[in-house]
Amino acid sequence: GLLMLPEMTTIEGSMPFVDALFTSTSATCVTGLSVVDPATYFTFKGQFVIMMLILIGGLNIVGFVGFIVLMSKVGIGVRYHSFMDDYAKKGTIDSALKMLKKIVLVSLFIELIGAVFFYVFLGDNNPLTPTNGDRIFASVFHSVSAFNNAGFSIFTNGLYNEHVQENYFMHIDIMMLIFFGSMGFLVIFDVFSVENLRERMRKPWKRISFNSKVSIYFSLIFVFLGAALFYLFEYDNTLADKNTGEAIITSLFQSVTTRTAGYNTVDMAALTLPVIIIFLFLMFVGASSGSTGGGIKTSTFAILWASTVATMREKKNVELFKRTILQDTVLKAFTVLLFFIVWNLLSIIL
Repeated sequence: GLLMLPEMTTIEGSMPFVDALFTSTSATCVTGLSVVDPATYFTFKGQFVIMMLILIGGLNIVGFVGFIVLMSKVGIGVRYHSFMDDYAKKGTIDSALKMLKKIVLVSLFIELIGAVFFYVFLGDNNPLTPTNGDRIFASVFHSVSAFNNAGFSIFTNGLYNEHVQENYFMHIDIMMLIFFGSMGFLVIFDVFSVENLRERMRKPWKRISFNSKVSIYFSLIFVFLGAALFYLFEYDNTLADKNTGEAIITSLFQSVTTRTAGYNTVDMAALTLPVIIIFLFLMFVGASSGSTGGGIKTSTFAILWASTVATMREKKNVELFKRTILQDTVLKAFTVLLFFIVWNLLSIIL
């Protein structure tokens, strides 16, 4: 409804209903697909609405957890109390609200830091941001879009635009925002919170949680594996005009952004077929649990991998990082995989 208001777009009249609905859905579901060029089609007001939709959509996990807490208080069952014990450490509404507040504040803090770096790297006198106000808004918009893994850009052709496609410091900034957004809030709190850092310093034997370990290890494996394969298949194609350092940053960027975000700094139409197939796999796996990204999640893949290894070695139990995975959890992982495969096949056929 907001996107259909006359002042939201640069065209005469208003945005067609289907196009507005598509854009709104894409922004709220942090997908990044668009049937118009956000840079030229929308006014500042329209771009601001899209940014707020991305912000709300990326934090939908907050609403979901709040709902589970409230329902668990009226007696849904022990299973959900256990879920909330993992999430909020206590089974109370008060602790859950504190967790929601913490998630929002940490998200805004990371996005602010990302926006500051983006502003600096964008540089003075960039044709894409003729005024300082444009530069500030572009920095905030892209930081929000990157951390929430949305992939929306208010530059024509996104980060492949000629004025930023070789701005590698900006690419690193966006890449870091995407990576942190795809790790999940619980992992960020577990690894980087001041309380946990102090506790690990006092008690060196204390390690990060099992879930954090799975998220970080498998995320890094996918990032570096994807980057290595991209470099291997594209070094004489889309990377041909870059030096070694630029090619490595581009390869890492494409590996990170493909899993969840959707930005690009190379010509996607020029990619080789093996790289496209690799990208399909990375998009299918996606981000980590409790993050702003999609996919079957790295934790699901990790369990599937552990189950496959256990079967090949004829082991009775499925183990990951010296921890036994319950058979019920393994079955759930296979259920998620089957659901995603069937849904994707049906969508492709349609």
